[in-house]
Amino acid sequence: MDKEVIIQEYHRRVDLVQTLMKEIGLDAVLFSSTAQQGTQLCVKFFSNYMLNTRRAYIFCALGGEPYLIVPTVGQQFHAQKISWLPENHVVTGNMMSIIKEFLAGHKVVGWYQPEELPSSVYRELTSLDVCYVDISRELTEARANKSQYEIELTQSASQLAAESFREVLKILRPGVTEEDLIGAAEGYLRAHGASDSLVLTRSQRPHSFISRAQPVPIARDGLFLYSAEVAGRGGYWTQMVRPVFMSRDAQPEAQAILRVSKAAEAAGVAILRPGYRVSDVCMAIEDVVIQSGLKTGVWCGHGMGPDLGDAVDIGSSNQMKIVPNMVITLHPSIVSETDGLLYGNTFLTTEGAPINLTDYYNASPFLEDLLKEI
Repeated sequence: MDKEVIIQEYHRRVDLVQTLMKEIGLDAVLFSSTAQQGTQLCVKFFSNYMLNTRRAYIFCALGGEPYLIVPTVGQQFHAQKISWLPENHVVTGNMMSIIKEFLAGHKVVGWYQPEELPSSVYRELTSLDVCYVDISRELTEARANKSQYEIELTQSASQLAAESFREVLKILRPGVTEEDLIGAAEGYLRAHGASDSLVLTRSQRPHSFISRAQPVPIARDGLFLYSAEVAGRGGYWTQMVRPVFMSRDAQPEAQAILRVSKAAEAAGVAILRPGYRVSDVCMAIEDVVIQSGLKTGVWCGHGMGPDLGDAVDIGSSNQMKIVPNMVITLHPSIVSETDGLLYGNTFLTTEGAPINLTDYYNASPFLEDLLKEI
């Protein structure tokens, strides 16, 4: 992207956290991330650096710019080249000693998802003369309205997810194993710019519980479920979930569940707009599923952003307000007594109806028809 656009985006993010500190009454913030999917958010969001291994920290004082504290000299070298921060704001060494130096003189410090900290780190930080304030909810809500920069990255990732599905369709036949299919998808994603991915599947009952690929061949009367969670160039995530029936009479129970899944998604999409809450979306989906005599899983989807899930679960307890430019994946996990199914798309909210960012290969779930599309 244009360098000026990136600079503007960096300053937007710094301004966001500075505004949050002023509103809450903080002297500074201390955030931690790991290389694990689902706990990468803060380092990526504030520095644009994706960890290779271990844990890193972001520190930012009121009125200042963020500092990135990384665990190794190698990570410092790469982060100084890749991140948005000035080179002298990327430091390494004994991380706890560095953190204590940064925290000196700061009495009220915000932190994010402190429950994810190792107990040893938590104990050492809380032994200091610092009042910590959990700002997980506030930061999640402040990030919800995505910038145009973030939206374009998500759109690009969504197209890449669809393209990987197309590549899988080219080799999907009875007898081909899950490992063959998912391996091809992962190779395609990496070769075409994916910075990270979680590609899961399921070809055995119950089809709702996706997992890592197994050496299981696809049956002639079977179903292949493809779930591509993809972070494209720039690190923004999306998800597309597609069941593929090997014939028109394959897995009739799963076909019936798919019809309920699409109806449930449509009910959630109708509510996915400003004026409603995340819990309303969940309840709209669950109402359709319950009326069909089926059951849903724990939650019906999640947010997407610089990390997988973006710290937003689509559940009945989530009272977060829907705002424009949120990125939300809906994939209700629906189960019967003997089977289940997963189907899903990623949406961008607007002032009105949301936009389906993964609106590809939706016309038919049958392999015969899908092959005609590619």
